Amino acid sequence: MSSELQKMGSMGKIKGQYVLKYMRMVARCVETNMLRHEQYPHKERFSFLGCEL
Repeated sequence: MSSELQKMGSMGKIKGQYVLKYMRMVARCVETNMLRHEQYPHKERFSFLGCEL
């Protein structure tokens, strides 16, 4: 039982790292989209398709 919990714990740590990485990528994406929006206001404000996650 405790080994299961340990597995879960390490999974949580790994997931946490991935989530942080993902969040950072999303933030960078949103930032570039904002800049792009300032340059081309007629386009969609957020196009996550232009974002590689």
